[in-house]
Amino acid sequence: MAKPSILIISFSPISSSPRVRKQVAILRDEYEVVTAGFGAEGISGTEHIELATDPELRGIYRLRGLYQIIFLLRMFRAFTMNNPRFLDAIDKLSFRKWDVIIAHNSETVPIARTLRPNMGVMCDLHEYAPEQHEPSAKWRFLVLPYIKWLLRHEVRHVDEVINVGEGIIDRYEKEFGIRSALVTNASPYKEFEPTPTASPIRLVHSGIPAPERRPEVMIEAVKQSRADVTLDFYFMETDREYLAKLKELAGSDARIAFQKPVAYEQLVETLHSYDLGLSFILPTQFNDEWCLPNKFFDFIQARLGIIIGPSPELAQYVGKYGLGAVAEDFSAASLAIVLDGLTLEQVDAWKRAAHDCAYELSAEQQSGAWLEGVERIVAAASARA
Repeated sequence: MAKPSILIISFSPISSSPRVRKQVAILRDEYEVVTAGFGAEGISGTEHIELATDPELRGIYRLRGLYQIIFLLRMFRAFTMNNPRFLDAIDKLSFRKWDVIIAHNSETVPIARTLRPNMGVMCDLHEYAPEQHEPSAKWRFLVLPYIKWLLRHEVRHVDEVINVGEGIIDRYEKEFGIRSALVTNASPYKEFEPTPTASPIRLVHSGIPAPERRPEVMIEAVKQSRADVTLDFYFMETDREYLAKLKELAGSDARIAFQKPVAYEQLVETLHSYDLGLSFILPTQFNDEWCLPNKFFDFIQARLGIIIGPSPELAQYVGKYGLGAVAEDFSAASLAIVLDGLTLEQVDAWKRAAHDCAYELSAEQQSGAWLEGVERIVAAASARA
């Protein structure tokens, strides 16, 4: 008997999307999984369909300004059905009838619903979409109404919804009546042992150089600190201009270094040579306030201690499992105080705590809601047949 087919759609480069990669890993033993997204490279051993990042407008919508006028008039259904990415995806994905479609983020849900899979649709919302660009007044005026329309008129009609954190899940239910299951950004389990800590204590931070997250606070903290520490950054080169500013801020401080980014498959192994991971993300946006990022779980699998700011969801994990320290606030001065109080014995204890909970907080243990959600969709479809 053939396995049910699952199509995963994401407007992102599939090969470098950790959440899609983990989703494929947990589903492909039981289902025939195909991915669709940006870039010709997919995930090894999984069929991939490349979607165009910037396809051209078609038909009368090629007339100068007409497509933008439809958007400004809040004619969101017409806008969506004539969106170049929507049309490109429908053209490329309609060659067969899928059983289940998993749509990543709200903008791919209309594609999934239009394809009318045999069994149903799951949406993985990731973060709280209505406040992903809080600082931008232009985005709030132009794009936010469309995001809310997608949530109310598309996402609310799918069979299953998944999200990354409890705070974000609560906000979606309160604002839109969307009930979600939890799948954290947990990393795949690694068979590592904690390394002994020695001087200098080696700090590390990985991710994207996002100005709204204020990574310069970590640089300022190390420069203010009297502790025997070093800090290495592994930033993706997504904003080279801002990255250059961070390097300029670090200046000639020999304790701070910017390393070349590494592929996701090698990241945890690279982090394993460090002592402490910094997940110090300023709450300039709702999603940053309630963050539970990939890097946090990467640090756990690398068997590192972790230092964070007082982010509520992160603080719950750090406190429950004894993983590290929570600074009093998000200032460089508060982080420097934590660094100045570090001892080798304390860091070793945090590393052991990370080791003790590494399997419990791994993707293999934290990602069950994906599989359970698909199973519910399949079971409901079988009951209807």
